[in-house]
Amino acid sequence: MILANANLWISAIGAAGAVIAAVFAAMNWFGPWLHRRDIADKLVFENIRVSLRVTPTDGILEGMGLGFDLRSHAEFPLEFTVTEMNTQIEDRVPLMSHTRTQWFDVPIRGFGFYNDHEISVDAPRDTTLGGKITATVIYRRPGRDETHTLTIDKRVTLTFNPDGTCRGWQWYDA
Repeated sequence: MILANANLWISAIGAAGAVIAAVFAAMNWFGPWLHRRDIADKLVFENIRVSLRVTPTDGILEGMGLGFDLRSHAEFPLEFTVTEMNTQIEDRVPLMSHTRTQWFDVPIRGFGFYNDHEISVDAPRDTTLGGKITATVIYRRPGRDETHTLTIDKRVTLTFNPDGTCRGWQWYDA
């Protein structure tokens, strides 16, 4: 009788251990699977974009634009729209305000970008100009209602050579 009860207890402990092992194995597999399917924090800011418009004859700078690059870390396509966008270089802003509400596609683990309207500037020579960009980006899986928000708030410093050509720029968090 004692031996039968011992076998029963050993079987029960073995079964409980198997159940616990199965639960931990399922959590180990299911947790990363859920993380891959979640879209929160899958679209991130990557870089500042600077566009320059120069005259075709003498290459003098007439206008500049600021924008941003985004990077997807998702295992599925995403789409985004920009609901608010404000750019400024020194004390100048674009002549047109942000009005687009179009959705833009981002491929699997791909890139997306967005440029604001042009800002008219005088041809800077051998100087630096400061600027800023703030934007609110809404993103989602195509065709889904669940959305997430990405807020961009960056400062940029643009450096120009004595001949007026842009030497480069640096961005940093505001």
